[in-house]
Order: sequence, then C-alpha cells, then structure tokens
Amino acid sequence: MKSRPKFDKRPLIRAGIILFVVSTFIGAICMSAVGIDRLFFSANPHFIVREIQILRTKGNLNDEDIKARLELNIDEQDYNIFALDLGELREKLIVDPIIEEAEVLRKLPDTLEVIVSGRTPVAQLLTRNGKTVDAKGYLMPYGRTETLRNLPIIRGIKNVKNASFGTRLNDPMLAKALEFLRHKAMSSSGNMIEISSICCNPRYNELNIILKENRKHSILRGARLDLPVNGMEHAFKRTIVALEARSYARQPSGHIKAIYDRLAISPHLP
Repeated sequence: MKSRPKFDKRPLIRAGIILFVVSTFIGAICMSAVGIDRLFFSANPHFIVREIQILRTKGNLNDEDIKARLELNIDEQDYNIFALDLGELREKLIVDPIIEEAEVLRKLPDTLEVIVSGRTPVAQLLTRNGKTVDAKGYLMPYGRTETLRNLPIIRGIKNVKNASFGTRLNDPMLAKALEFLRHKAMSSSGNMIEISSICCNPRYNELNIILKENRKHSILRGARLDLPVNGMEHAFKRTIVALEARSYARQPSGHIKAIYDRLAISPHLP
C-alpha cells in the first residue's frame, strides 16, 4: 500500500513571509507619510495662520462680519493652515442669505484668502418685518441704511410672509417686476424715471409702477406707468422715447399707459 505524499508547506510559508513584508512596508510608508505631514505641514509652526484676507467681488459685505462667520480667532488661538478644512469654512459662509458664493484658499505660508460674492438687494417687499430681494428673487433681511430704504417697494407678491431668508421666490409676477428693474438698469436713459413702488397686477397681467417726481424731465410726483407683462421690454423702450420727447417739450407726464398698441400719456395723475 502506497503512503500518502507529504504536503509541502514551503510555498505557504514563503507567501506568508512576502505578505508580512509587504504589509510592514506599506504600514511604514503610511506612518512615514503621516509623520512627514505633521513634521512639515499640519504641525509645522511655520504654517500658523497670521492673516485672513477678504476679497469681495460684489455686494455690500463687511470684512469683520465675514471673518466672524469663519469662527477663527487667530489673535488668541493658533490654527495650522493645512489642518483647517476649507470646505467646512466655505459652508459657514454660504449659509448666510446675503452671501451668494464663497471660496476659501490657502496662501502660503500663513494667510487664508476668502473670496466672497454677496447678494445685492434691488427692491423691498411689503412685509411686517421687512424683507428685501435680489435680482434673482432670493429673500434677504431688511437693512437700516439709506440705500436700502430708498429701494423700490414691490407689492402684491403672495407667500412672502412665511418665507425664510435665503429662499428663492418663484412667483411669476415677482419675476416680471425684477425683469422690469433689469430693463431699467440696462437702459441708457433709465435713470430719468425713479421708482417708488411696483404693484403686481395678475388680474390684468400688468405692472402698475408709481414714479417719484423728476422735475428735470417733467415727471409728476406720484405719476403712474402701466406696463404689460407680455412684451414688456418693447413697451418700456417706447415709454422712454416718449418721455424724452415730452421732457424736451416741457410737457408734464402724470399717467403713462404703455399697455396699448398706441402709447397714451396724460399730463394728469391717475
């Protein structure tokens, strides 16, 4: 009877030794990488944050307010520039409704560079606590500055009362009111009309715009401009041409009806 051949364990032993050596080598590399990172980067006192630079691309933002939102007290605590999570710092900024976009960058050896784009309010909304809105329809807090108080008031927008700051309102009439403000801002003669308020009138599909007095262009205080929601840009351009002609002729303008094919302007208030 033949005896069973003996199992050769040498290949397994060699494989185990190779696996052990490779694992040890990889572990040593990882530990070395961590050590190198701590030695040269995340624990290196040369990379302690000494300055936070704020670059604003647009919006009325205050440098100190932006720094406060980062929650980094560099005067009392050391922060290594490589140990900071830049994504987390960015999130702390963009949760603010007045900030549209933000980016946080490392500027070696010891500076954080913060690039912030703020939202710019273009109108007020008629609410109890006061709210403003930017050109894209995002809700913002009401401010106390003279500039904000002089912004036109948009009336007749629904579901504003319970909307939170930072929310984008999708009201179609609000979109048309903001479109009108864009046309006015882009017009070379848009400054001749100063807006007091814009009443959104969905029943007749039009905007009823109350104007401030402009003696230079013979526009009466409380004059009203009625603009159609459809074909607004064309109607607004016709209005500007007609008002310029009346201004040149010193004819007062009290009620401008641009909702008809033929523009009608009355020297009397509506």
